[in-house]
Amino acid sequence: MKIHVQNLGAIRKAEIELKPFTLFVGKNNTHKSYMAHVVYGVFAFRELIVRDFLRIIPLLVEDMELSKREMQRIANFILSPSKFIKYRIFGSSSPAIRTMRIKLETPEVEAKNAEGIQVALAKMSQLQESLGRMSAESRATLDNLYKLINALSKYANLRAAFYFPASRTSFLQMQELFIRGLLALEGRIEGREQPTLPVMEFVRTFFQLKRARNEEKNSSLLQELKQIMGGTIWIHPKAKRMFFDYESEGAIHSLPITHSSSTVTELAPLYLYIQKNDLSDKLLIIEEPEAHLHPENQVRMARFLVKLVEAGAWVLITTHSDYIFSELSNQVRLHTLEEKSGLPADKLAVYLFERQKDSVEIQVKPIEVSPEEGIVSEYFDEVMNQLLDTATWIDVELAERKQQEGSKSL
Repeated sequence: MKIHVQNLGAIRKAEIELKPFTLFVGKNNTHKSYMAHVVYGVFAFRELIVRDFLRIIPLLVEDMELSKREMQRIANFILSPSKFIKYRIFGSSSPAIRTMRIKLETPEVEAKNAEGIQVALAKMSQLQESLGRMSAESRATLDNLYKLINALSKYANLRAAFYFPASRTSFLQMQELFIRGLLALEGRIEGREQPTLPVMEFVRTFFQLKRARNEEKNSSLLQELKQIMGGTIWIHPKAKRMFFDYESEGAIHSLPITHSSSTVTELAPLYLYIQKNDLSDKLLIIEEPEAHLHPENQVRMARFLVKLVEAGAWVLITTHSDYIFSELSNQVRLHTLEEKSGLPADKLAVYLFERQKDSVEIQVKPIEVSPEEGIVSEYFDEVMNQLLDTATWIDVELAERKQQEGSKSL
C-alpha cells in the first residue's frame, strides 16, 4: 500500500510504501511524527468507511439511486482522506497542514471480512446477468457503482491501527483524575491546544486497559518484554492499580507503577496492549521505542519488534537509535543466512527524512534494503565520524602540549 502526501508542513511531496515493518529515521523536526500521524489517519479513516459506507452499499446496489456525479464524489472522498486527517487526526487548520493532500494507491483486494461489500458484490453479480436489458445510462451507473465498491474494498481489509506516542512515561505518571479530566474535555479545547486524535486514543485505550480483566495473550512476546524490563506488570483486580514486580537479589519486590523506573513506565502501555489484543490484524505505530533504554536493551527492543512482525502485526517506528537501526540491518542479513530467523528484506521499508541545505524543505527518501548488506546507509556514521575526529584532534593537542611541557622542563 502506498500513501502519496503533498504539502505536509515542509514536506512538499512524498511517497510512503508501507510494509510489515516500516522505519522512519531523520534528525529532530523533520516531520517523522507528522508522517506517522498521516499513516495512522489513513487506517483510522478505514473505521469510518466500514462503519458508515459498508452499511449502505447493499442498498445502493439494489436501488441504484445515486447519480454518476454523486458516486464519483463519494469515490473521491473515499480515496482521498485529506480532510478527515487534517481535522480529525491533527484537529487543526494550522498553516503547516492546511493545504495537505493525501492519495492512496492500493492493490485490488478481495474483501473477505467486510459483510457489506460481500453482499454488494453478490448483488452486482446478479445485476451483471441482466446488463443486456439495461439502458446505457443504467449500465454506466452500474459501472460507476462497481468502481465505488472497489474503492471501498481497498479499506475493508486494512488493519486496526494503534499509536504509541512519544513521552509515554508522562502519561503513565499522570494521576487518574487528571486523565479523567483530559478525556472529559475532549472536543472542548480550542484549535491547536487539543492533543491530536492518536494521543487521545492512546490515553483513552490505556485508561480502559487498566480496567480490563487480565488476559495472557501473546505470552512469548510478553516474556521478551519482561526480560527487557526486568520484571512483570500486573493490575490489582480490585483496586485497579498497576504494579511492577521485579527481582532483586533473589527476592521479588513490588512497586506501584508510578514509582518504577522510566524503562518500565515507558514499556507498560506496550506490554498491556500486547497482553490483551490479537496482533494479527493490527498496525502498531511506535514513536522512539528506544526511549529510556540502555543500548543493550535497545538492541533487544529491535529484536522484539521483529518478533512482533513474526506474530502477524505490522509495525511502524520513528527512531533516533543507531543501535535499533544497526540491529534491524543485522536481522535482515541474518534471515539471508537462516531462513527461519531475522527479517526478510522485502518486509522492511526504511525512509530518511532530511532537510535540504539552504532550504526549509524536507525530503523523504527511501533507503535501500539488501538481503546481503541489510540497510544500505551510512546515516548514523556521520555523527560517529565527527566524534572520532574530535577525539583524534584532542589526542594530538594533548600530546603536543605534553611534549612542549617536557621540553620546558629540560
